[in-house]
Amino acid sequence: MKLGETFQYWRAFQKVRSIIRGYRPSADMEHHPFPGVVQVQTINACNAACIMCPYGKTPQPKLGGRMDEALWEKIVTEISGRPEVETFIPMLQNEPFLDQNILQKVASFKEKSKGPVHVELVTHGGLLTDESIEMIRRSKLDVLSISVDSIHREVYEKIRVGLNYDRVMGNIQKLLKAKLQTRIIIRMVRQAANRYEVKEFVAHWKSLGLETVMWDVTNRSGALPHFDALEVPREELPWYSLVSDALVSKVMPHCPIPFYMTSILHNGDMLVCGFDWLHESVIGNVREHTISELWNSDKMREIRQLHYKKRAANIAMCSNCSIWQKTWRSKKTSEWELDQ
Repeated sequence: MKLGETFQYWRAFQKVRSIIRGYRPSADMEHHPFPGVVQVQTINACNAACIMCPYGKTPQPKLGGRMDEALWEKIVTEISGRPEVETFIPMLQNEPFLDQNILQKVASFKEKSKGPVHVELVTHGGLLTDESIEMIRRSKLDVLSISVDSIHREVYEKIRVGLNYDRVMGNIQKLLKAKLQTRIIIRMVRQAANRYEVKEFVAHWKSLGLETVMWDVTNRSGALPHFDALEVPREELPWYSLVSDALVSKVMPHCPIPFYMTSILHNGDMLVCGFDWLHESVIGNVREHTISELWNSDKMREIRQLHYKKRAANIAMCSNCSIWQKTWRSKKTSEWELDQ
């Protein structure tokens, strides 16, 4: 990773930490009255069946449903006018390139926001074409993250069911040849199937001049019933992963998501957390309210207070979340606190 990229991650981390440290239950989010990161689902669809993803395996509102233009315009108009917003991700629990107009939407948002908001898309890479790559250039997309998970065909096809290994790898080569200004990131979800190739994976993409980001597989707030079979056993995790978990629990007293970001489904429902695939944490609908109203609503205030008081186990979605269980529950929460 380049020094500049390391600095960007550190700066983002410090920003989130400062927002969390500034929170007080009595004032709630007066110091940051709008989310810094907003995810929006323009289409509820994906053409893959990845083993670590709940898509198509859980009850969801209208698979294939699309966000209508009026709702999109309402959302982006509000976001583009808020100085608190740093990152906009028009992707949520879906494959964004199934929305054939996604890059036109990125371009229109960039024009409306006049540049300070970073726009990021996360894709499996299977739908990139010469035309869409050129559209990426014209849209001025800031970051394109491609979820790959393995450089070995047999492992890739075991994890990313329904996708074509050669097509995805070929599309990444096309992106490299295009020499876009867009920052390209290759993502890996570390899980049982690919746990032995982490170093090889990073070295391969580094040799091509590409940045890599790694996430441990999560249970998507309890939406993956077979999560135990996907998770890497703790005794097989590398030392730096264990150190990272310990550091996060030290410097972040609780989950940062309800204090910094929000997620909006194609039908307008606003979730507390994008990991909530069961949609247990709907705060309200942005057709009827503004994002600001929902972000500062009594329901969101209550959720933030529960996290602040280390009582997140009282929130159904959070109590089932493997991230919370691994990072905060065992270290931060006593049975006495859960009953208060």
